[in-house]
Amino acid sequence: MNTLKLKLLDGKSIEVKEGTSVIDLINEFNLKGDNDPILGKLNNNYLELSSPLTEEGSFEVIDITQQIGMKTYIRTLQFILIRAVYDLFPNAKISLQHSLSKGLFGEIHKETPLDSEELIIIKKKMEEIIERDYH
Repeated sequence: MNTLKLKLLDGKSIEVKEGTSVIDLINEFNLKGDNDPILGKLNNNYLELSSPLTEEGSFEVIDITQQIGMKTYIRTLQFILIRAVYDLFPNAKISLQHSLSKGLFGEIHKETPLDSEELIIIKKKMEEIIERDYH
């Protein structure tokens, strides 16, 4: 397996095996900052954390403090919400419409009105999806 040379933002160079995932690189070289990583950026191309590294170049860890990191985080949560709702209520319809302060306005339409207990169930399902994917 080939070795790839990567240059970090601080100017330091590191070497990794070709095919190493972004998250494995971050963990191996302790590149995580104060916030969890959201994406990797290799030669100005954004990579998911599970993406394998296939070329040399400049590498940067993207976290939630960067605009693209926050947008990616929010979009990911939207997909997790949609998945959780459809798993629990297959006939439901979801519309996520616009940002509202530090939140997102949306509606879940199903045969019976959504109640507070179902919101807790949706939240738990979202946590389950995240936990399953994380490990």
